[in-house]
Amino acid sequence: MVQKVSHAKAIQKKRVGRPKGSKTKNKATVELKKELLMLKGIINELRQMIDNYLPLTYLLLDGHFGNNYVAVMSQQVSLQLISTICINAISVVEENPPAGEKGIEWTLLTTLRIDNYDALVTYIRWYSYRWLIERYHYVLKSGCGVEKLQLETADRIKKALATYAIVAFRLLWLLYESRNHPNISCELIFSQDEWQSLYCYLHKKPRPPNQVPTIKTELSGLPNWVVSWDEKMMENQASNVYGKD
Repeated sequence: MVQKVSHAKAIQKKRVGRPKGSKTKNKATVELKKELLMLKGIINELRQMIDNYLPLTYLLLDGHFGNNYVAVMSQQVSLQLISTICINAISVVEENPPAGEKGIEWTLLTTLRIDNYDALVTYIRWYSYRWLIERYHYVLKSGCGVEKLQLETADRIKKALATYAIVAFRLLWLLYESRNHPNISCELIFSQDEWQSLYCYLHKKPRPPNQVPTIKTELSGLPNWVVSWDEKMMENQASNVYGKD
């Protein structure tokens, strides 16, 4: 009985350790997973487009891909990997909202450093632009109908977006000018030929008026998809904290 137990223990001891003939792998030459290869290509393409204007320095990824794989990939794209994140919380409360209106209550999380009050106000202002960005994409997709184009190649999509992005920006800018400065002359924005032809088109008139209209009157005939959104959300939530420009 003692011999059998000793023999079993000897077998167990032999099994412990690395298989015979195995070699130590070089962690610096690991093969990247398909997801990381795709991500690497996206990063390289992005850097070619923006590095002259906004150089990239850091790469932030979670542990889904594996620490060693991510470390190798970050070295290959010459970016510093961030593994530890410091998050700051910002609480925004509107103490004196307009009568009958609910005050703003925001809790914002950011990885940006908050060294002083000016930085704090800057980050809050950035967040307030969220609604403006959403409206821009709404005009781009629903108004300009970018999604309906159904273009088949990336090159065609880029060319279409380059054109429609300018149109969407211009429409949104004109609408905000008509809200913030409704009584200014439209000739401050349009040439005479532009405002006259636009007026006749929007208002279904054969002739433009003799007197130059205000920007609000000029744009009052814009289609519903441009003007039909919640103005209270746009103006009260984004402007009451800071006041209108």
